[in-house]
Amino acid sequence: MREEKKAEKGGAFKEEVVDIGKKITFDWYSYGATVERTTSEVYSGVIQRAIFIPQDVEGEYEVTVKDKDGVDVLVGGGARLSHETAVQLTPATTTSISTVVSNTKLTFAVTGNGEGRVIIYISG
Repeated sequence: MREEKKAEKGGAFKEEVVDIGKKITFDWYSYGATVERTTSEVYSGVIQRAIFIPQDVEGEYEVTVKDKDGVDVLVGGGARLSHETAVQLTPATTTSISTVVSNTKLTFAVTGNGEGRVIIYISG
């Protein structure tokens, strides 16, 4: 099955309003290439939580979420993620979260081989 997916990449967003503000879910797959997708909506607020869920990943992988200025709003929090466990970042667990975004679309990029999910919560 892996041979069939070689050099493929893709992803899909689900953007929704939740109790604390907005929730962006990015389901991705990447085999031999970096997948990059930009949200259709524009966001303003504070990033309160980032969750990285590997579903079928080989080795480490990396996630960036960049604003319209090209700045990683995760401040490197998505670097060197383990393929074995899900990771959650909140203001209580790291200083790499609680970044302000203002009137910007967000570009998600994932480098790694496999499939997974990234979830971002934005308040405000």
